[in-house]
Amino acid sequence: MRKAVTQFLAAFATLVTAACAFAGEPDLEITVNRDKVYLGEPILLTVKVPTALGNSAPDVSAITNASITAYAPQPQNYFNYINVNGRIRQQSFSGIVYSFEMVPAESGRFVAGPITLTAGGRRIVKPGPVVQVEGIQKQDWVIISIKASKEAVLVDEPFEITASIGMKRLAGRFIDTPPILPDDPVSISVPFFPRSIANQNLTRQYLDGLEGPDIQKHLSSYLTGKKNPGFYLNDLRDQNDGFDPRRMFAMDPDEVFGFGDRRYRFMFEKQSASTNGIAYMVFAMKTRFTPTKEGNYTFGPIDFKGNVVTATDDAGRATTQPVWAIGPACTVRVVPPPLQDRPASYIGAVGSNLVVDAMLDAQTCSVGDPLTLTLWVTGNIRLENVYPPDLAAQPNLLKDFRLNEENVQASTKDNARIWKYTIRPTRAGTLELPPIDVAYYDIIERSYKIARTRALPVRAEEALIVTPDIITSTATNRPANETRQTDDMLSFMAPLNVDPAGAERHAPSLRPWQIAALAGGPLFFLAVLLVKSGTRAITAHRAEARRRNAAGKAARKLRAAGKEHASDPSILCHLVYDTLKEFLHERFDITAAGITPSDARSILEKHGIDPVLVDRFCGLFERNFNATYTGTGAARHDVAADAASACEILNEIDRTSARGIRRGLPSTGAVVMLLSVVSIAGASDIDERQFIWEEANSRMVSARTPEDYLKAAASYDKLLRMGARNGILFYNLGTALTRAGQYDEAIRMMERAERYAGSNEDIRQNMLLAISKKEKNRNVVLPWHRMFLFWHYGLSMNARISVGVIAFSIFWLALTVRLMGGRSFGKEIMIISLITVALMASSLATSFHQEQKDEFRGLRMKPVATTSPEMKAAATNENKNANQNTNR
Repeated sequence: MRKAVTQFLAAFATLVTAACAFAGEPDLEITVNRDKVYLGEPILLTVKVPTALGNSAPDVSAITNASITAYAPQPQNYFNYINVNGRIRQQSFSGIVYSFEMVPAESGRFVAGPITLTAGGRRIVKPGPVVQVEGIQKQDWVIISIKASKEAVLVDEPFEITASIGMKRLAGRFIDTPPILPDDPVSISVPFFPRSIANQNLTRQYLDGLEGPDIQKHLSSYLTGKKNPGFYLNDLRDQNDGFDPRRMFAMDPDEVFGFGDRRYRFMFEKQSASTNGIAYMVFAMKTRFTPTKEGNYTFGPIDFKGNVVTATDDAGRATTQPVWAIGPACTVRVVPPPLQDRPASYIGAVGSNLVVDAMLDAQTCSVGDPLTLTLWVTGNIRLENVYPPDLAAQPNLLKDFRLNEENVQASTKDNARIWKYTIRPTRAGTLELPPIDVAYYDIIERSYKIARTRALPVRAEEALIVTPDIITSTATNRPANETRQTDDMLSFMAPLNVDPAGAERHAPSLRPWQIAALAGGPLFFLAVLLVKSGTRAITAHRAEARRRNAAGKAARKLRAAGKEHASDPSILCHLVYDTLKEFLHERFDITAAGITPSDARSILEKHGIDPVLVDRFCGLFERNFNATYTGTGAARHDVAADAASACEILNEIDRTSARGIRRGLPSTGAVVMLLSVVSIAGASDIDERQFIWEEANSRMVSARTPEDYLKAAASYDKLLRMGARNGILFYNLGTALTRAGQYDEAIRMMERAERYAGSNEDIRQNMLLAISKKEKNRNVVLPWHRMFLFWHYGLSMNARISVGVIAFSIFWLALTVRLMGGRSFGKEIMIISLITVALMASSLATSFHQEQKDEFRGLRMKPVATTSPEMKAAATNENKNANQNTNR
């Protein structure tokens, strides 16, 4: 095992070393826009060369089996931030992008390489990506083309794609007639249009990063009647069944009532063209697109399949030929603005009328205190394409401030892009944060423009305590931690919890899986119980039917035996005895073997049969019993008379004992369980509660005096009045009340925090501090019974609900197993489960009762007595020292 671990660690270290060495070497990034094309279609090859490799262009001369067109190099220099698990990380590229259009000369496997670059004494050779080239049928009946109005555009710069289908014109009087039969439209497949429609609506299905027109309106202008020549476009068809007055068109009764062909038929704008001396009728369709982000966008290929009219005779009869044609795709490159004259403050915005503004969260602070700088931009731009300004590239900002770019927070709200930076003043005095430049590319004037914020004043005081162990924090006007200890117990308070979940509603309630578990156990037990009860009922019903029919069955056998064996008394005697014995077995559920006359008498008397009938039955049974076993008595009495008399006696016995027989199925008990769960949830005001939560936390971390902490507590209380309930909220509220000197309420809030979140070290620590301050005793401890009732204090109410539900389900599962026959299984498990359910139920009942009392009482905060300036300053210093641990 140790050897395997050692080998794994060695391999991992080797891999990491190789990866680091590889990451340290700049390299080429090579991509193609498509991995499969038809012969004659272009391929766009893109090569990204980092600045570290110089300005040398890649060499593609080794690619000989394709025609190559090189586009102008496009410099790129950008960086942006991405959010990974709540942390902002930077991505950047600086270099030149080279683009080549290649048209393979033959079908098959095409390798777009090798590609060579020589830079800085290094020679980099890349094999190039592989593209599959498919051959197509050679013909001149149909020519298809896809053209773009611009080969390269900027973001938000519109362009048009024109798809043209040229079909060879007919001769003579049909020269202006489309070479398509009215009853045999041709099919075309256009990838950048919807493949089908649903619910009668044509939906937008453009390439990612593009916006286009309303496709329904766009294609409706090309619709034609179903008796006219036309094209089937993809699989666009009428989805309605039967009559529907909302149809897009109604040219004939078949269309109105939904009969016949239901695919939409289109006829595009007709034009004339000539290629290689051949006249063509061209059907063209233009579509306008607007890019929303940079990239390479491919349109096509267009697939044409159908019968084309190639000639007509004098009578107008047409000659057709099946044709399959492919229209080569075209590519539009959406590129960034030119690198030339690009300002250092460019943020990737392309558009017009950009507006920028800035704000600081405080105008007064101490030297070294963190300030939150909020910067937002808005205007006629694409917010998703912009990235944070590089403030470090604006030296005038760093004259009096230190910038921390690692903790940039980005968000979007109300059509504005917002960034938050952390800055710190580096000297004391009245300072001014200079205007911040934000550059963008004006798409109307085709040039860069710069927007500026207003200057922001800041008053920085000399820091009272400056120690080298101050750590960067995102909180306003607060060092993140300080190891200096003070004599006051508040210095040991656990920190705040600023988790956004503090604004949420986490009231104890049954979750769906808990409801399913609560209902599932009893229902499963009930199902097994019903199955077993049903099986028993069926068995009992069969036995009851056998008892009811015993007399009739025996009488039928006796009558048949009397007729069949009247001439043979010995055989008849045996049959009478066996029939009477079988009657006793079926009628009274006794074992038939070995029944003697005395046994028959005791059985009949036991079941309350009339003594006269008992005597008659036993006398007859004894005569035939003796005749059967002695072999001599059959001739001494009339066996046939005995058989007839037996029928009469059996019917009498059946009538007199019928009252003891239960008719039909036995009654069964019913198990009824009622589960009532009320769950109230609301999230419409989550944004407002989140705002108040952040406001309360901001007040808390900036508080200095008891009055300040009381204001923070009021903000937390506002969240309570809005319905927020969770352990984090009560914990922060209790912490604020402790600092405000409201110790009774602080202890109560800490207890509520335990109910919602379960006890933890922070809650216990702050609760102890509140008790210590209340009792003015540093040596207080929590009550001893908390250790023995660990589940009540250590688990939240939701956790106790889960434990109780699981124990409840285990109890019913064990009970079900025992019901199915496992008598030796689950007794201990059932006892433990019941004890657990009882403990959790009593604990929850206590917690809910306490919570209802606290809800009814609400938060009662006492006004803080006005303090003198000297006392206020002392309190400020005390709380300031204690606040070093506040922010988490």
